[in-house]
Amino acid sequence: MTWLLFFFALEFAWIPSGMIDQYDNLYENMNTFHTKLETEIMFFNLLYIGGEVKTIIHAQAINSFDPSMMDYGIEVGLKFNILNIFYRHNCIHPMMIYLRNLPNIDWEGSYDEIGIRVEGRL
Repeated sequence: MTWLLFFFALEFAWIPSGMIDQYDNLYENMNTFHTKLETEIMFFNLLYIGGEVKTIIHAQAINSFDPSMMDYGIEVGLKFNILNIFYRHNCIHPMMIYLRNLPNIDWEGSYDEIGIRVEGRL
């Protein structure tokens, strides 16, 4: 029985295209949290496709939380033992501008990555 597992990863990626804007961040000293949901499907023990969505949440008060941003990612690649070769598309969308018709105060944009990742467990 294993009671402790150590996971490590090292990733190198080239960003051939994309653009991200940062607007005035009014939440600089606020409590900030995030939730993240990830999934991955593997085909023939080699090819994989996966995705994730992360919601950045700012605590306005003890009983009020505002979803400020959504980060979306989709990745496809090949896994060879500890080596992954991948393509990843990331996009970042502000939420408060849409929910409450407020000015955009966070990040917005998208970018692509092509890279390799070495990962393992001890």
